[in-house]
Amino acid sequence: MKKISALGILLLLSVQLIRAQGFTVIEKGTMPTTRLGHSIFYAGDHRAIVAGGHVSGFDITATALVYDILTKTWNTSEMLYPHDGGGIVRLSNGNMLIFGGAGSGSGVGQSPYAEIYDTTSRQFIATGPMNEARMFCNGILLTNGSILVGGNWYNQDAYEEIYDPGTGNFSATNPVVVQRSLPLIVPTQDGGAMICGGYDIYGSSYYEEVDYYDAESNTLNYVSTSLDMSDPGWSVSWIGQYGDIGDRKMADGNYIVVASRTIAGVSQFRLWTFNPESKQFTMMHTVPEIPDYNDVPEHSWLITGSLMLSNSGERVYLMVLDAAAYKMAGIATIDLITGKLTWPTELYPFGYHWYGGSSLVLPGEIDEILITGGSVDGSNFSVSDSFYIIRPEFETAVPEITAGGNTLQVYPNPASDQINLLTSDGMKPGEIRIMDMNGQLMMVQQFTDAAPITLLTDMLPAGQYVAGIKNKTTGAWIHVKFEKQ
Repeated sequence: MKKISALGILLLLSVQLIRAQGFTVIEKGTMPTTRLGHSIFYAGDHRAIVAGGHVSGFDITATALVYDILTKTWNTSEMLYPHDGGGIVRLSNGNMLIFGGAGSGSGVGQSPYAEIYDTTSRQFIATGPMNEARMFCNGILLTNGSILVGGNWYNQDAYEEIYDPGTGNFSATNPVVVQRSLPLIVPTQDGGAMICGGYDIYGSSYYEEVDYYDAESNTLNYVSTSLDMSDPGWSVSWIGQYGDIGDRKMADGNYIVVASRTIAGVSQFRLWTFNPESKQFTMMHTVPEIPDYNDVPEHSWLITGSLMLSNSGERVYLMVLDAAAYKMAGIATIDLITGKLTWPTELYPFGYHWYGGSSLVLPGEIDEILITGGSVDGSNFSVSDSFYIIRPEFETAVPEITAGGNTLQVYPNPASDQINLLTSDGMKPGEIRIMDMNGQLMMVQQFTDAAPITLLTDMLPAGQYVAGIKNKTTGAWIHVKFEKQ
């Protein structure tokens, strides 16, 4: 019988107040310089890096801003090249590959240059360059440790490129099927990748098409005209300002993104997950569904593509903007366990255009989001030096107690210092979660052994709880109530 101790299990603090805009401002101030079109990533050792972008006057900059989370201070670091509208990918050793961007100020031209941010030395070091000068390009870490890079802006995207971290060289793939800018690229379990959506290289039209990169043959092949052929029209894209798509990998190994479509003037937004094994995209429904945007006062808002995954992997945060005044914004939260959507009832007056900056969920038991830069007036010439740290506030809900064809037993019930869990399907490897009756997560633990499993509950206060188990094979959740005495 497998015993799981409550020691070291994730404990989350209860939310005492739900803020109307979906978050509480923890800190705000100014960075050493203005910044727009930049990327942001966590570099370990309590450091967040704001890399590249451009400053006021639409001038590109080869500098990075370093935020120390502990001392709450900013410093400036020199990069080797500017990367305004470039891409970033985390290498298998934890270092960051930064590549491409505008070739000069005012977003003109493209850059072939790449560099590595070494998280140990805290220095930018040379690598590359790419074979093709690229802007609004993206990349992904493949299963063999190499990087697939693709996409371009006002320049050809005739082929994608493979970066070899061992040699520091880029090599060309065979010709692409569709030339794109801002494509979403996600890896597949067989060593390849899917190249999805984005725009044409001039940004004038959306793409829905999905292509597949076959690593063995180094070729790109057409897959489908849409994320889901049975429900077409959905478009998805990615930009370096959103960070590394690898950071949107959930605990179950799937990736999560936001896609949109417009039908008869009404825009819809939904979360989609991608399964690297089956190579399938699946729409995720929330309760309630994300509201549609139809350009009337009560629905005059937009969602940015800057989807953020919580540190625990249990929630998704979406930026909600007032479409009439982009200086107003809020946070929507989606509970990935229950599907519950918490929508902001009001928007916070940031005083500048939030959508042009970048954001990052800082590490910690309680999620806090670092928001950096943006546009003062909506243009690329007047740039903000503001930063905020906000703490999302959201509602929780107890999931419906349903077996979905399977059954979950808990005994003894009532319990004292431990419970035993057993499912009718033999307890395939998965995840155990314990929530209180307000839906607050109290414990989470992975399990791999056969049933029954004993979970220590001595640290739980007396009361009513819900035990849930996720089957990693099917992805289904089953729940049961129990009492702790």
